[in-house]
Order: sequence, then C-alpha cells, then structure tokens
Amino acid sequence: MGDTLASPCPFMSRLEEEEEDAKHRQEFASAARTILDRPELLDVTFVCERSRKVKANRALLASGSEYFSKLLYGDMKERSMDTIPLPTVKAGSLQAVVGYLHGRFFRWESNSCWADMVDIYCLAEQYQVDSLCQRILLFVSRLGYAHEIGDLLNAAVVRHAEEILKIAVSVMNNVLVFNSSSFLGWRKESIKYCLDFVRFHPNVTETLIAEAVLAAASSNVDVIANKEKCEHILSDEELMALKSLTESISLKFGEVSGNPACSGVDSGGPTSSCSPSSSSLPSTPSSPLSSLLSLPSTEQGCLSKEDLEEIFTGHISLPLLEPGFMREKVEPLGILRQEILTAIYRVHSVCFSRGISPSCFFTIPWRSLKQRVSFAPVETDRGEISDAYRKVALPSLWIGAPNAGLVTSEELPQRVSCSDHHQIAVMQLPLISGKHVWRIRIVKKCASFAVGVSSIDNTHLTMTIPNAHWMLSSSCWSYVTAPWELSRMFVRAAGIDLFDKTGASIIVVLDMKKRTLTFANDLESYTSYGGEYPVAFYGLPCDAGLYPALLMSCSGCAEIEWIESSPRDPFVR
Repeated sequence: MGDTLASPCPFMSRLEEEEEDAKHRQEFASAARTILDRPELLDVTFVCERSRKVKANRALLASGSEYFSKLLYGDMKERSMDTIPLPTVKAGSLQAVVGYLHGRFFRWESNSCWADMVDIYCLAEQYQVDSLCQRILLFVSRLGYAHEIGDLLNAAVVRHAEEILKIAVSVMNNVLVFNSSSFLGWRKESIKYCLDFVRFHPNVTETLIAEAVLAAASSNVDVIANKEKCEHILSDEELMALKSLTESISLKFGEVSGNPACSGVDSGGPTSSCSPSSSSLPSTPSSPLSSLLSLPSTEQGCLSKEDLEEIFTGHISLPLLEPGFMREKVEPLGILRQEILTAIYRVHSVCFSRGISPSCFFTIPWRSLKQRVSFAPVETDRGEISDAYRKVALPSLWIGAPNAGLVTSEELPQRVSCSDHHQIAVMQLPLISGKHVWRIRIVKKCASFAVGVSSIDNTHLTMTIPNAHWMLSSSCWSYVTAPWELSRMFVRAAGIDLFDKTGASIIVVLDMKKRTLTFANDLESYTSYGGEYPVAFYGLPCDAGLYPALLMSCSGCAEIEWIESSPRDPFVR
C-alpha cells in the first residue's frame, strides 16, 4: 500500500539539482578544453600565413559559430576538406579564436598587444563569434592612457574595426587626459581619426592640439629656418597689416594669459595652474621642434613633414591657433603656403573687427561644443582655399527652445539676444567634469537678467521644469527651483554687486567635482579672496552634465567669455 503512494522516480531538491548541473557543466567544459591537446580528436587543419598550421575539432567549431557550421557542415567545398588554406590569416590570431571555441579562457597576457588583439577581434567578427568580440570590446572600454589608446588606434583605424573605434571614441571623450605629449607614438591615421571624431575636454584648445601634433613629429623633420623665406611669405603690405594686427592681438591676449584666475581654480581659492594656453607659447625657441629633438629617441614621434602638412591643412582649424604659436612654431616649418597664411590672418581680421575679442576667440572650447566648429580642411580638392575662410561664419554658442524668441549671430557667436518675454539660453557645451570659469557681460540691459547653469539642453528647455536651473539674478536674487536654494548670506559674504546695467559683468565658477556653483564680481575678487570663497549653490546634480545658461527678458543681450577650464582628473587604473 505504501509503495503505491511513493514517488514514481528518485527525487532531488532544486538546490541539489543546481549543484549537480554546475558540476556537470564544469566537467564538460574541462573536457572540451583538453581536446586541443588530443591530436586524434582534431579533424580539421587550417594552413595560415607563412604556412603555419592550426588544428581544431570540427564539431566544436560548428557548435560555437554559425560561420564554421556553414563552412564545415554546409554545402561549401570546405565540407569535404581536411586541410583548409587561409593564406592571409595570422596563425596566432586564428589559434586564439579556435582556443576560445574549444573552451579555453581568453585573457590579456603579459605579451599581448593591440595589433594582435584587433586582428583577433576582426577574425572573431568575421567568424561570428560574438561573445569573443564582446570580451575584446570590454578591454577597449577599460583604456584610459594616451599611449595605449594610440596603440589601439594604430591597429584599429587601418582595419576599419568600427565597433572598436566607436568605444575608443567614447573613452577619449570621457576619460582621456590630453596634453602636449598625448600623440607621441600615434600614427598619422590615428591622429586624424581622433581629431575628426573626438569631443575634447574644455581645457583643450586648438593650440594645445597643434602642439601635441608637433611633438609627435619625427626627429628627422626638415625644419625650415630660412629667415628670408619666412619674412616674405606675405607681401609687404600684407605683412605690415598683419604685424599691426598681431601686435594688437598679443596685447589683448595678454589679459588672458596674465589673468589672476590662471593661477588656479580650486573653489577654495585657486592654487594650481590650469590655463589652457599655459604651455602654448614657449620662450624664444631655437626652432619649432627644438625641445622635441632633444628627447631620447624612444620618446620621439614618427610623423614626417608630409604627415604634418596633411594633418595641419586637413584636420586642424588653423585660425583658432594663437598667433604667437603660428609665428614661432608653425610658419618656420614651411608646411603652409602663402595663400593659406593670408587666409588664416584674414579670418582673424574679420572676427576681431566684428567685435570678437582675441581673449574670447582663442579660449572658447570649440572642440567641446555639441555642434562641431571647424575650419578644416583649409583647401578644397582643387587646391583652392575653403569657403569657410571666405565666409567666416561661426555657429552660435547658444541655443534655446524652439521658437523661443532668441536671436543669435554667426558673426558674433558668443552673443545672444532675447526678443520675447523671459527666455532661457544655454551654451552648447555639456560640462561633465572639472572646474570651469567664465564671464557673462551684459551688452544691453533688460528688466530681468540671470546667469548660472542648467541641467537640460534645448530639447526640453523651459522655465517650468523643476530642479533644472541654478542662477543668480542681476538684482542678486536667486532663480532656482527647490530643493537647491541660494546659500544664506552668500551675496553679502562675497560682496556681489548688482550687474543690471549695460556693460556690467559677472564671473561664474562651476566645480563639477565639488558640485558647487558660485559667482564673483571679477577675477581679482575671486582669486584674492581671503580664505575659502563663498559658495552660492551646493549639491548640484553633476551626474549628467550641466550647461552654462542665461535668463533674459525682452530686448536683453549678453555675451560669454570663456576664461579657463581645469584639466580632466588623471586616469588611474
């Protein structure tokens, strides 16, 4: 009677079954990994580059790859072949793919390099081994140092490994700490790819990028130091006009390079230099590459003079280079012909005559904006100067909600006006990390005016969205939505003056690391403040980035002058 009530089969608990299943999977995987060590089970041979052979088990290859399933068991001729020629495939890369399909663990070894890793990725992609591709992409996402990113790009750009390059760009956008030595060891194609697709941190100016390109030049670049040739690149009339212009530029630009804010940007009072142009104008160099040529050969670059010419004319916005840097570093190389130099200085003349100050023009983080700004290439396919140098039309730095009544200009990109009641304009510059300092100047006063930051771009820009704007009014009241409120006593402690008249200005300081926003009458009052400078707003949401922002009423007009940004925090693995 008891037997008829018993379970019809032996019973294990769910936990016991899972434990036994895990043991079985481990035993099966362990057995599969030993197959490569058993020649009698390897029933197909691939003959690779240099006649090197890679042996494998057909069934395991087919079970892990649809490509091999069709190749070895489909209607292709290789189905009946025991030996399959692959003369263009590297044996080491194929062995890595085969080993992975046979259960071997894939690791970054001490002798691994990105050239081999990219080759393995391309094979895995071709053979539809998606999990191995994803494993290699994880390695790419962990990069951060300039030299290893360069090694990766050197291999990936020529192979058109799009998925690898896509992640590499994301790494460079968000992690790479760029400086004048970042391009050392990078090939021409890698540098061009970086310049064409990466959005740099706001402290990276065009001059710093050009300096990094020169640092990557080979020690055998023929430096043209012929004084007569350099002095007669332009006609006498053009040279005199240019000399007068550049002297004026240097005087005005000195206001930025000698700025008290450039002594540092820590929110408790600046303590260390972060000027984007602090290393752009070395003192009286003997030649444009004199410092480079003194480096040990292992630290020198590999770009030829022809490579420099191609990069400078095709991928660098030449008018955005500081005039002093152009004269001392670029012109003596002889890589830019007379017509190009004339076009560059004409752009300067046009922009400055319109009212763009040199200090603003050369420090705006053009390569960090959402909308790409570029004067490259300088020449058309027919060898003519690009229309960009003739039209000199720069997209506005500002943007607002559709039909918001904001007026911008391609002639004065730093300026924005309001033709409607109470509109918000945001700068097309997402600030993700670092510390940033800018000045807002009132060009034409209006009834209501406020400066600060916004957490939203133009897509959803409106004054009614909660927790989106943190601003100080020209009348020194806060424009902010709860729960972030203007710190008590800030206006009095910082000595903030009203900035409600035409010509008035206010300094804005945003520290993304400390999640603080503050304001100052001018740079001197900020940098020379005794003790820790008062903070206006604490606890800003810095996880998704903030945008410089303005609030204006009808007939108001204002402009921004970018002062400086601190470098990105160092990458540490």
